[in-house]
Amino acid sequence: MADGITYNPGPVSDQAHSVISSAGTLDQIHSDSHQLTQMLTEYFAGHGATGFFEAQAQMLSGLQGLIETIGQHGSTIGSVLEGAMQTDQTINSLF
Repeated sequence: MADGITYNPGPVSDQAHSVISSAGTLDQIHSDSHQLTQMLTEYFAGHGATGFFEAQAQMLSGLQGLIETIGQHGSTIGSVLEGAMQTDQTINSLF
């Protein structure tokens, strides 16, 4: 059993970029949904419309939170990778 942590920087970096890219894709979906919802305001009015637009706003708010969380997760993966590689370089320079 190994006492250390083994990682492959290439795939870890790819994963970080993939996660950040996914957040970007979701952000575009959010933007499109917001724009399409705004376009409905001139065609949809009344009590039902109020409930619909409130529900849409709540959904878009939740989606924005998800986008921020996923983006932060991707950034964290990248930061941890950088820290691990710096630690490895520091340890190697000691020997």
